[in-house]
Amino acid sequence: MRATEAPSNVVISSAQNLATSVSTTTGFLGTRIQAALGGNQHTGVSRAGRGYMLSGLAAGDSFDNLGMWASYARTEFENDFFRTEYDGDTDTFFVGVDYTPKDHMVLGLAIGYEDTDLDTDFNLGQADADGFTIAPYFGMTLDETWNFDISGGYSSIDTDQYRTSAGTRITSDVNTRRWFLAANFNGFTSIDRWNLSGRTGVMAAYATDEKFSESDGSTYAERDSDISQFNIGGEAAYAFDEFEPFVGATYNYDMTKTEVVFATGKQPSSDDSDFLLSFGFRYFAESGLTMSAQYDTRQGREDYDEDSYSITARWDF
Repeated sequence: MRATEAPSNVVISSAQNLATSVSTTTGFLGTRIQAALGGNQHTGVSRAGRGYMLSGLAAGDSFDNLGMWASYARTEFENDFFRTEYDGDTDTFFVGVDYTPKDHMVLGLAIGYEDTDLDTDFNLGQADADGFTIAPYFGMTLDETWNFDISGGYSSIDTDQYRTSAGTRITSDVNTRRWFLAANFNGFTSIDRWNLSGRTGVMAAYATDEKFSESDGSTYAERDSDISQFNIGGEAAYAFDEFEPFVGATYNYDMTKTEVVFATGKQPSSDDSDFLLSFGFRYFAESGLTMSAQYDTRQGREDYDEDSYSITARWDF
């Protein structure tokens, strides 16, 4: 594909941005699943010794049936390769509700909204994209140390965009359908007030830009983009009664992905891996409210930088 001959949707639905959008969503879902399951692991460990405890429950206590949560993230990203140069930001909001049919299971549904503002310097353009996501999720503990989770979903995204050619602004509107699926195997252990966790999993996402026309009469056929990743990571947290600061790192490896390729000339980098570094803290109130704040930075992709800030609040009834 010759990105210089296409409008800005070439980068807004690129494999990297697809992975960024989906990983934000699956990150929210995974955090909620682990929080809901955490109280049934590590029998005999109090909440002060295990930050994942909710609402002051000791391990082994029964869970109430319903929980609600809300999350917000702002992701800022930039690509500085001159033939696909762009920068922008995405605001993502999610609300969810889940049910615990048994103490060792959680089943939930989340609804999200995202809004992306993108300056596509490579074609003197801009793209504004927004849309909604619906995502069911499930998690189950296997014993006091191990659990697994799975989530998936569908997004409908609408993009208003323009590019500039010979001093003329050329506009278009693109509808995008997106699907994703993620599964993880998780382990936990506690040493005094240290809470250590590890995770390995896979994520797959697929997006289709529907056929569209531009204001100058140009037409573009339906275009697909996909990515699948393997990830492995861990986290170390220290419990100070109601507060729990933490640091984490995740290695992501692209097993498959759609790449932007030019017919001639210098090509954009096609790095297959990166590291996501995380820093944050959690707060546990006696009322059943749990809050967390987190900063993430993605490292290891040539010509690409990404930083994200997120907050999450949970209520368990």
